[in-house]
Amino acid sequence: MKWVLSILAWLVTTAALAPFCFFSVYESVGDERPARLLEPGLYFEVVLGSVRITVPGAVQVLERTPNYSFGKVDLYFDRGDTLFVFDYLGEGFFNGLHKGQPVEVEIFWPWSEWIPGEDYHYSGRVLQEWQGAFWISAALDDDQIGWINVDASNLAAAYSLVDEPLKCRTSPP
Repeated sequence: MKWVLSILAWLVTTAALAPFCFFSVYESVGDERPARLLEPGLYFEVVLGSVRITVPGAVQVLERTPNYSFGKVDLYFDRGDTLFVFDYLGEGFFNGLHKGQPVEVEIFWPWSEWIPGEDYHYSGRVLQEWQGAFWISAALDDDQIGWINVDASNLAAAYSLVDEPLKCRTSPP
């Protein structure tokens, strides 16, 4: 998780310098109304991240499936097991819960954000999609601390090597 936050911190810090994105800043995680608007070009520093899970995902295992950790099988999911999925870590891995134990699991079920190879065989079925949001605590240039909903702001797209349209707000609300 630390490397994911480090990469995100780099993206967010760099994105804050982008001259075209406005970001809503909230007093607390989950607030519905922003406390202020961070204008384009203002700098902020990432202090920490917080994942807020509103609905855990659930995956039914359809056949015995190995879970790999650093290239080695660390456990098997058995047919009929239910895996609870909490948040996406990156590179096809999620935090989850299996038989009451926390696990870092490599995806083996269909997910709209992941496109496997043509001959990929799914061994799990989604019972319920996970829902949540990733928030960062940001130290702003006026020494105030605020929270930014990364999913809503789409900070990664604000400064991306991928040629895609911006998804962040480019004009004030």
